[in-house]
Amino acid sequence: MTAPILLLAAALQSPATAQADVPAGLDAQICASMRKYEERYRSELPQMADAVTRLDSFSVDCGSRLLTWHRTLIGDPANLRAGWQDRHQADWDADVCGSETFRSIVAAGWRFVDRYAIQDGREPAFEARCG
Repeated sequence: MTAPILLLAAALQSPATAQADVPAGLDAQICASMRKYEERYRSELPQMADAVTRLDSFSVDCGSRLLTWHRTLIGDPANLRAGWQDRHQADWDADVCGSETFRSIVAAGWRFVDRYAIQDGREPAFEARCG
């Protein structure tokens, strides 16, 4: 799990979000927690997530129940190995769906999206699929 995902999981860990059943008022709690997270880490971004990926920002859209990580792939897109999008989707699903806290948020109707900007103009987005 990437550092920002781990920090988000810690920020959300509470008796209400750890329950399997979605408690009343969870949307407001998730929204408030996400807004705090967004504000707290705004000053630390952008930051390099790895040698070729920069985490530029994190955004919260409470009305749409949408959490989006905005990243940029640095370097020549021709160097991307075939199948990278499938591998990333699997990794994103594992990061989000592997967390009991995040699964409860997804079950409450929230979406986790990892969006990339690539120098060739493509902007692939990966929505976690917890099935």
